[in-house]
Amino acid sequence: MKEETSGTPVLTWRHRTDACRFTCFTTTRHGGYSTGEYATFNLGAFCGDDPEKVAFNRAVLCRELGVRPDRLFIPRQIHEDGIFRIDAAFLHQPAGLQSEILEQGYDALMTDRYGVALGITTADCTPVVFYDFARRAIAAAHAGWRGTARGISVRVTEEMIAAYGCSYATLRAVIFPSISAGCYQVGAEVAEALGKTGIAVEKVARPDPASPGRYFVDVAEANRLQLLQAGLPPGHIATHTACTYGQAADFFSARRQGFACGRMVSGIVMNRLFPLLK
Repeated sequence: MKEETSGTPVLTWRHRTDACRFTCFTTTRHGGYSTGEYATFNLGAFCGDDPEKVAFNRAVLCRELGVRPDRLFIPRQIHEDGIFRIDAAFLHQPAGLQSEILEQGYDALMTDRYGVALGITTADCTPVVFYDFARRAIAAAHAGWRGTARGISVRVTEEMIAAYGCSYATLRAVIFPSISAGCYQVGAEVAEALGKTGIAVEKVARPDPASPGRYFVDVAEANRLQLLQAGLPPGHIATHTACTYGQAADFFSARRQGFACGRMVSGIVMNRLFPLLK
């Protein structure tokens, strides 16, 4: 599925049950306050942009999603597989302490709290969000190639099963836009690392005939295959195939622009449909 942004700052997909609504979202580079390589809707706090403009942009995101600014959580990501659980105790901590905790470095967040927006920043890496409509739990993961080699998407599902009683029968995953295989040329060590996760490496990496020892790698597909291998049914995984590198007008790309560029946020929020629902 290819996304047409038409200048829209936030793209959303919703799943509604009788009790609650799950809003999966990803942002574009449109509709914000940042300038230069961060123009205009940069949401990353660790890539060199003016912090005040990032704060303005995050306020726009919260308004678009209908969430309180103090209920949007985005960790500092370190390309590993650490998962942090947003629970009632965390939500009662002062905002400064919450930020300090998340800045320690995590690549996935999960919660079963309503009105909490979980976000992951990317500029080519693969973002994956999860929800379980039966157990009312959500998660968001940053799956760069290193995190994917560590099986971060599967680890998130395992943690959701352990913490919230989720199951593959009711879990859903959404893989949001990232760099496509045709634009992501890497060394053999990346292909080898993905192959060690148990998936058929030839399905996610193909040699570049023009550059011996180099491969074109599909990290999004690697995550999809890992989730299938773990037991998530094919129909429970949605993949959005827009290429962050190729669609320069709509998305930031660290490979195209360099590290000092904007970041999109992909994530999920779960809202009550009825105020008294527990």
